[in-house]
Amino acid sequence: MEGYLPYNKCLTFQTFRSILSSMNAEEIKSIRKKLGITQEEMARRLKCTGRTVSRLENQESRPTKVMIKRINRQKAKIGV
Repeated sequence: MEGYLPYNKCLTFQTFRSILSSMNAEEIKSIRKKLGITQEEMARRLKCTGRTVSRLENQESRPTKVMIKRINRQKAKIGV
């Protein structure tokens, strides 16, 4: 079937839901504030743009799975 991914390559609803609920905008902002860094510095650490960090913190965008992993690395630095 053209245009469809094999089932093992698709996100299940539960996986998708857990990704979306695992990181919210206020938590991202709180992690950055606890680290005492700017959005630009957070962007550098997350390998994205400052605008992306702003969008994440203002709920204009949701983090990708890769971004969540990177945010969790930063979270570990503050012992949360």
